[in-house]
Amino acid sequence: MEKPTEPLPAPPVNSLRRLRAEAEVRAITQALKQTGWNRRQAAQLLSVSYRGLLYKIREHNITPGNAAV
Repeated sequence: MEKPTEPLPAPPVNSLRRLRAEAEVRAITQALKQTGWNRRQAAQLLSVSYRGLLYKIREHNITPGNAAV
């Protein structure tokens, strides 16, 4: 009879997702500040669609008051 194996250690909780989200927030915030919060220009600068940028802004709750870069 085989001895049960120990489960593999769990990877850090959402570390890749967290790092990606942080990078997105930094890039979006920087583009928005660079364009004076003109979202169409920021989307163009980031090479994403305007609607995609709006989605990410809402997803990460980015506002002029909390956008510190």
